[in-house]
Amino acid sequence: MFVFPVALMAWNCGLRTALWLAAVLCIIRFSIQYAWGIPYAFHVALINAILRLAILFFITFLCGKLSEQTQALRARVRTLEGLLPTCAHCKDIRDENGEWQQIEEYVALRSEAQFTHGICPTCAAKHFGHVLNREEKKGAAA
Repeated sequence: MFVFPVALMAWNCGLRTALWLAAVLCIIRFSIQYAWGIPYAFHVALINAILRLAILFFITFLCGKLSEQTQALRARVRTLEGLLPTCAHCKDIRDENGEWQQIEEYVALRSEAQFTHGICPTCAAKHFGHVLNREEKKGAAA
């Protein structure tokens, strides 16, 4: 019964708060059990409480880490989400302040992406075709 409130606390409020809740709940349970009379030896009840606390801490830790990873992924997705206003000619992007930036600079500032540049065969033929044709003619002549 303690797993659900502790897991929800780890997901919503953080790991430290959830660990405190787990410890308090286990202490309360042990205290009530001790006050009503433990049906078995005291050392067995103490070992049972410690095992319960350890398992609850482990589950809390897993839920807390999962929550942190989920929040980090949401933040990364939110970084590059939505419509990007781009220039139809030079492909620059307008940022939140209304300033234009190169697409490489814009993406690099908001993510961990790094860019390298090259020229695809279509653009090479379109923009540098005269140079390529001249080199092909020289190669054919030799």
